[in-house]
Amino acid sequence: MQQSPDFDVIRGFQIEGTDPPHRALIPNIEPVKHLLVLLHGYGADADDLFPIARQLAPVLPGTVIVSLEAPEEIPGGMFGGRQWFPIARIDPAELDHGAQMARGYVTTALKGLKQRFELEWGDIALFGFSQGCMMSLEVGLRLPEPLAYVLGYSGALPAPDRALSEASSRPPFLLVHGEDDAVVPFNSMDEAAKTLAELGAPVETFVRPGLGHGIDGEGLQAALLKLRTAFGMGDLDA
Repeated sequence: MQQSPDFDVIRGFQIEGTDPPHRALIPNIEPVKHLLVLLHGYGADADDLFPIARQLAPVLPGTVIVSLEAPEEIPGGMFGGRQWFPIARIDPAELDHGAQMARGYVTTALKGLKQRFELEWGDIALFGFSQGCMMSLEVGLRLPEPLAYVLGYSGALPAPDRALSEASSRPPFLLVHGEDDAVVPFNSMDEAAKTLAELGAPVETFVRPGLGHGIDGEGLQAALLKLRTAFGMGDLDA
């Protein structure tokens, strides 16, 4: 474990019912009031989004930030990369089956973190990129109560018809997507937003002109503003 003036950095963070270990930033001065959970993309691992955790932590006081490690290694390598579920291409049937199979793992992690830090569902937010975005949407709609926010980057909503019939909660969503994404089609954002709106969930979209499959500074700033509002922190200049 490493320490900074304001939070502890834990690279082998254990959550009951999940394996392998994850990464976490835990406030060591202020009491824990909120939780932000990051879900990485296909072929990455928990370290991939951890720099974002380090960027956000100083301006999200009292917030534990956990970067989850996906449960499966990708067979055959990809430099040690991991996956939430196997996927060979952006195919609706593959997304549907895979997201359903992986949902329990993410839900278990969230329930464990909620209990560990004595939080309510409304104190928790999800931040997912690519396949991690797919899992954030899959899970965020099926919890007992709405989360504070679900932030989805360069992803898609698995099985919209199933979402319409299964949704048990309707948290607010921000969907961000680069117009030049060559991995997950750009129109996936509008398709997801349409279904979420049909469910009655508050949803906003943020188009990033010229951006490929990634997260840029403007997209990250949008997340920060949404999180600070959802967590009752106010404007940065306040």
